[in-house]
Amino acid sequence: MVDMRIKVMLLDDCYSPISRDEILTLAKRNPLPALPCAAKTQITDCDDYALQLKAVAAALYRQLSFAGRAEPVPPAVAIVISQNHAVNIFIEQDAQGKNSIWVIDTSTPGLPITNDPAQAARMMKKPPVKLIYM
Repeated sequence: MVDMRIKVMLLDDCYSPISRDEILTLAKRNPLPALPCAAKTQITDCDDYALQLKAVAAALYRQLSFAGRAEPVPPAVAIVISQNHAVNIFIEQDAQGKNSIWVIDTSTPGLPITNDPAQAARMMKKPPVKLIYM
């Protein structure tokens, strides 16, 4: 990946927007939390948190689809990998149908979330972005 600039991988034809409330609820239920006094290890680092959030969001939308309460379309939740950090981005849609892109870092206490580009760049720690996987 060292030689790669940025690669965007969209694996599905379309995606459903997901709300901040849904994302925060899923992130707060994350079964990966480490104790605050525990040492950070390779098994409790940012990529594991980002993968977990994407997986549980997809599982939720699959269950809603099977129950007939949602379209059979995956949620717009991606994993963004920079030089040394991984976060999630997701697309939310307001009541007027306007989409906005949000960034959340589920590996950081307090679950920082933003749609401000400067804040998002700081959350990614060491840009540039190498890979976006949705």
